[in-house]
Amino acid sequence: MILKDVRNRLRVGEPCRLIATSPVEAGVDLDFPAVWRAEAGLDQIAQAAGRCNREGRRDTAQSIVTVFRAAGHLPPREIAQLAGDMGRIAGRYKDLLSLDAIRDYFGEVYWRKGEGLDAEDVLKKFQMDQTGTGFAYRTVAENFRLIESGMLPVIVTRDEKAQEALKRLNFPNASTGRAARELQTFIVQVPPRARNLLITNGHVRFVEEKNFNDQFALLVTDSLYTDNIGLLWENADYLAIENGII
Repeated sequence: MILKDVRNRLRVGEPCRLIATSPVEAGVDLDFPAVWRAEAGLDQIAQAAGRCNREGRRDTAQSIVTVFRAAGHLPPREIAQLAGDMGRIAGRYKDLLSLDAIRDYFGEVYWRKGEGLDAEDVLKKFQMDQTGTGFAYRTVAENFRLIESGMLPVIVTRDEKAQEALKRLNFPNASTGRAARELQTFIVQVPPRARNLLITNGHVRFVEEKNFNDQFALLVTDSLYTDNIGLLWENADYLAIENGII
């Protein structure tokens, strides 16, 4: 609903200011007249720039992408390091999206991290052996993660489909794989500490914990989720009103 409203506003030229997390810049087709992006790596900034004048309907000179440093909010360590890599090459190029600039940026990343970019030795698992078929696909699939998010899922059931999927977990021999697939689009990722506080203060509980352990963490305090903002996990240490009544 939010994206539909955003697209309608952009289409007819109404005021539209969208504050969003990074998945929007990588996978959502939006065309803004201007974009502000918190400091990050050049590849992330290039993705954000793809949401500015995406359809080429405006003058490029007026389609500005502004990279800023948020006052009082330091970026995560890895993002800060990538921002540093970009900072070292930023003054060398008039066009930061040129192939030379991008090549130089990734050279900085490799210089800093070196073999750490392949901590799971993925490349070594795809070396040809005498038979030519010694590729360890299963091992790589089990060990490699393109994005090491360090986040944990919380299920938000504001849809009948999600509620039905959870109900089926109460049945004997319930298929956890099917439930996980059906609930995938109803999951919000939060930092581990925030989820632990949500659980401690009664905002989140595990569904059928005896059978599924911590696989299905369900938000039970509906007021902590809004359509415009999402899950207010920053309020995880707030004790639910009903839990404070004696």
